Amino acid sequence: MKTFYGILIGIIGTILSFIVFMSFKEVHDECQKCRDARIQIEFLNYEVIEYAEKNNSFPHELKTVSKRIMDPWGNSYNYILYQHDQYECFLIWSFGSDNKPGGNVYHEHDIYHHSILGQCLPN
Repeated sequence: MKTFYGILIGIIGTILSFIVFMSFKEVHDECQKCRDARIQIEFLNYEVIEYAEKNNSFPHELKTVSKRIMDPWGNSYNYILYQHDQYECFLIWSFGSDNKPGGNVYHEHDIYHHSILGQCLPN
């Protein structure tokens, strides 16, 4: 009888270990996608600035400067142009895995370029 309980406890322990491992793997994979999104946003930011330096204005769409406009979750990056005082500015961001404003279980907020105001040019 002790052998039966020992085997049963071993099986339950193995199953629980597998469940915990898969949970951590999912969180790790999601964190990697967040890091990838931040890196991609940095590249997109650079490409928009490079375009602006050549054309003296920001592009009206991201696809003007890059074919890489999808985030790691398969959603389009968000891009807006806006006015801030006397400056024309842009902002690039991803809503993350849920593709909705705000955070989710994996990260507390959406993924923006390092500056919430984005980048600006004088008008």
